[in-house]
Amino acid sequence: MAKRDLPWVEMLTGSWSGPLRLRVRGFSMMPTLRPGDEVLTEPVKAAALQPGDWIVVQANGGPFIHRFLGCTPEGQLLTKGDAHRAPDPLWPPEALLGRAVALSRDGETLPVVTSSLRERAKTQWHRLLAAAWSLGHRAGLLVFLLALLLPFTVRAAVTLVSFEAQPQENSILVTWETASEVNMSGFYVQRAL
Repeated sequence: MAKRDLPWVEMLTGSWSGPLRLRVRGFSMMPTLRPGDEVLTEPVKAAALQPGDWIVVQANGGPFIHRFLGCTPEGQLLTKGDAHRAPDPLWPPEALLGRAVALSRDGETLPVVTSSLRERAKTQWHRLLAAAWSLGHRAGLLVFLLALLLPFTVRAAVTLVSFEAQPQENSILVTWETASEVNMSGFYVQRAL
C-alpha cells in the first residue's frame, strides 16, 4: 500500500509537527462543517486553545473535529459537535492533535475565524447546551428555557481606547480611537439634548 493510499487515521500515528489537511466525513459539525469540506489543522497546546476553536482529538475510533468549549478545573477538554445535543466525553490534554486554521469548501479556502461575533454566539449556545445536559433533563430544561428568555452575553464588536467631545464655535468635534473592531462596517454618531 503506497503512503498516499494510507487512511489519514494511520498517518497520524507517528509524530506530527506541521500542518495537516483533513477531509470531513460525518455530520456531527453540521451546519458549520459539511461532509467533503477540507480542514487545515496545525498542532497546538491545550493552554493555547480558546473556546470556540475547532479542534482535532484522537478518539478510540480515530481522530475527529469538534468545537472546543473549555477546560475543566482538572485540565480536561470539553468538546461538542454542533449537530449534537450532548457534549462529548471529557478528553485528556494528550488527546489533542490540533486546531483548525483554514476551511476549504467548493474550491474556496478561507481562514477559520472563531472570534467573530457569530462564532462566539454559536460557542455560547453550545456551552449552554452542554451545561444544561450535564444538569439532567428537568434542570436542563429549566436552563434551556431561561436561555431563551435572556439575551446572549457576547463581547462588544468594538473596543474603544478613547472617546472625546470638544465644543467648537458652532459644533462639537467628536473623536475616538478603537483598539479592535470585529465585523464592523461603520459608525453612526447621533446627538440629543
